Amino acid sequence: MKVTEINKPIKERGMPSSIIKHKQKLAMMTDKELADRFKDADEDKLRRMAWGHGYGKMSSHYWDRVQAGKKDDHREISRIMKYESKLANMLNQRLK
Repeated sequence: MKVTEINKPIKERGMPSSIIKHKQKLAMMTDKELADRFKDADEDKLRRMAWGHGYGKMSSHYWDRVQAGKKDDHREISRIMKYESKLANMLNQRLK
């Protein structure tokens, strides 16, 4: 490998290194973190971003992950509410 090749920006399928770094950063996030970050993004924007990151033309990769993150968030809230309800019932029984 020549010394001049080392200094060239990393490319993956012709992508600039900044796009690759952004793609890697998003890949390291959980679905919930991704949903929090892109909570206001519409489906079209997320599909265009996935296409730009090399997932295929109008891929639903990021849209699917954001939707999964939102479902996880709802499940977590439901789980907490059930726990609080059980705790309140236990406290009421002890106070009787």
